[in-house]
Amino acid sequence: MKEYFKGQANQRSFSIYSIDIAKGREFDHVILYDISKEKFHTAQDKRILYTMLSRGMESIFVTYKKELSDFFQI
Repeated sequence: MKEYFKGQANQRSFSIYSIDIAKGREFDHVILYDISKEKFHTAQDKRILYTMLSRGMESIFVTYKKELSDFFQI
């Protein structure tokens, strides 16, 4: 991940926000941690995931364990 973001920011820092704090804000890069099928499967989860995905302006990096949420299936 370090190589992916190399040279893309002037500062070498990051912030961690809960979704309720991040709502309404925009970020150059967003990392979504553990967007797994077992954790994101309800209608409420889908709305939360949409909000999370819409925060990133340049890139979104998604991690998951075992299986990615079905909301990413095409």
